[in-house]
Amino acid sequence: MTSQPTRALLGMLAVLAILTNCHSTRPDNRPRYATRVGDIVTLHPIPVRFRIPREWLLWELQFHNNVHLSRAELSAAEHGEGEWDVEYAAVVNAALPFKDCAAHIGAERWGKEGVTFRDTQLRAYITDLSSAEVLARFSGPAMDTARKVAYSPPKKDELAALINPEFTDEGVQGGWHRAEIIYRLWYYHYGGVARIRLYVMPVQKHTLVLVFMGGTEADVKQVLDSVTLNSK
Repeated sequence: MTSQPTRALLGMLAVLAILTNCHSTRPDNRPRYATRVGDIVTLHPIPVRFRIPREWLLWELQFHNNVHLSRAELSAAEHGEGEWDVEYAAVVNAALPFKDCAAHIGAERWGKEGVTFRDTQLRAYITDLSSAEVLARFSGPAMDTARKVAYSPPKKDELAALINPEFTDEGVQGGWHRAEIIYRLWYYHYGGVARIRLYVMPVQKHTLVLVFMGGTEADVKQVLDSVTLNSK
């Protein structure tokens, strides 16, 4: 026969188990995607908004190949296409599951002799991973992939100073936890330094991750300054 103190203890444990289950973190399996009105992009399922820089939008309005927001559009951008894009995608995909990507937006510009090139690409993720887990994945699996895709020029030049791929955790700045991966690429007769800027912020029991591939600090700042969290 169970004593009264034992029954009371079992009752307390049962209540604790119920409360723990109610407050446990459960994966959010709602699809990640985004919508756009003008130059404003809204992420789903959490209401984060940001503004597409004017130069990026002008290219999209003319060629319609630079903004990927629906799941069908996103699937076409998962692995990248062409030089730089494929390596960028491989490094970022090694860190974050692509199902968590809600938007992929690229910035193409005209280069010499009418050739286009990708200047900046942005991926916006809504993930159930914590900020610490996101950073650990970029410093771990993503860096392993960066080492595999990095390719040095055949002769010493301005890229020689970057001996190995590097991961830098710059800590929290302006509410964002910022980190960066850099590595060098070489394609036959030209190359450069590939830069992946990472901005991480907890939002409504999720983690918002903005990944900038290439581009300038001005591009990054313009997007970050426009980020807002809607009340609905």
